[in-house]
Amino acid sequence: MTDDQVIALVREELEKIGLYGTRFTADQLAGAVVKARGWKLVMTAMSGTAALGAAVLCDNRLLVFYREDMRPFHRDYVICHELAHVILGHLKEGREPLQYTEEEEKAAEQVAQHLMRLSTDDGRYNSGLQCSYRKLFE
Repeated sequence: MTDDQVIALVREELEKIGLYGTRFTADQLAGAVVKARGWKLVMTAMSGTAALGAAVLCDNRLLVFYREDMRPFHRDYVICHELAHVILGHLKEGREPLQYTEEEEKAAEQVAQHLMRLSTDDGRYNSGLQCSYRKLFE
């Protein structure tokens, strides 16, 4: 995806869920994303896994998992990454978590980065900031 496509997609989603132009946390974003889709949200810290995060859609419930040993910024990034899969239409009822293609993962990282920029700075898109989901935790 190009930067312009990411910006347009995120803007469209934030307008749809009523967060465009506002400051928001990852938790507020998660709540708004599921509410707009008529789902319930379950956020769960997990331990004993190498996975940084995962999301599963089951019975109109979005289950978002993240490692419990993460710092708050990293936790929020993982949540935004998992929500990006929802926004991009990757997450479907019954789809196995952690089974995304490389292209889907790349797109989710781009969307998560933009969501984090909007929620953690003054809202300006900083195209010079390159952040890798995997590198954040190495």
